[in-house]
Amino acid sequence: MDNYNDLIKASHQVNPRCPVCNQRYEIQRIQILDESEAGVLSYFKCDKCLASFLATVTETPFGHMAQGLLTDLEVQEVLKFAQARSVTHDDVLEIHERLENNNL
Repeated sequence: MDNYNDLIKASHQVNPRCPVCNQRYEIQRIQILDESEAGVLSYFKCDKCLASFLATVTETPFGHMAQGLLTDLEVQEVLKFAQARSVTHDDVLEIHERLENNNL
């Protein structure tokens, strides 16, 4: 991907509206949170209904592919969780054991 901004703009030209309230939104207000060879992570908050969205946009041989997610997170929270370590199998087992033993 040579130009991430062009990738974002191209992916949102199909439906430049808020999926909650159908308000048209300005593509320039989309915030790019992360860029990699795998794609772009972007964030948008609707001015009208204040719904927030995360979207990943990737470029494939067949065109652009976008996946969106309605969220209640703010940008700072998205970045915080993106930098957090992943939950491991051991973490899950530890919580399970604590719940069984009432040690929470």
